[in-house]
Amino acid sequence: SGICLMKLDQKKAALERFYNALRIAESIGDHTTEVRAQANIGWVMMETNQFEKAIQSIKGALETIRKYNITTIKSGGVLYNNMASCFGSLNQLDSAKKYAQLGIEFARKNEDVAGEANGLFILGTAFEKQGKYAEALENFQKAQPIREKAGDPFFIVSDLAEISSLYARMGKTDEGIATSEKALIMVCSYPRST
Repeated sequence: SGICLMKLDQKKAALERFYNALRIAESIGDHTTEVRAQANIGWVMMETNQFEKAIQSIKGALETIRKYNITTIKSGGVLYNNMASCFGSLNQLDSAKKYAQLGIEFARKNEDVAGEANGLFILGTAFEKQGKYAEALENFQKAQPIREKAGDPFFIVSDLAEISSLYARMGKTDEGIATSEKALIMVCSYPRST
């Protein structure tokens, strides 16, 4: 599948699969698959730094959801968060914050803890880029217990590294070191595969 190809870093082949799925879904009127294909095309575009194309594809997925009143898709928070991330990469920070907030709301409504944590971190990153460090830290700290609830150690450690870096920018060295040490303890305690 296209998702497996993405995980194998075969983005071009994945994109072909997603476009093929979109063509088939449109031809048979399968709007749910159409949304998934549009979302995945947006994901590939985002991963290849084609942010404007990613935004257009994700907007297409959201429009399809609205047009056909699709209620079975619970991952809409991911769509909003990915758009927010794209806008952040384009340094369109007001749009990044707007879509991150929509992603957070959607995730909360659908009890998607990973989506909520991602949205809070994307929102915090937008504030950080604006030099609003207190607001950034507030969002990062809101995300942390939610991220821990989701239980993905990769993201927990990554978030702690971001928080530590932010503390350093804020001149809060002790807090930054303590946060880094917490991340290191987690990394060292996590079972390694051999």
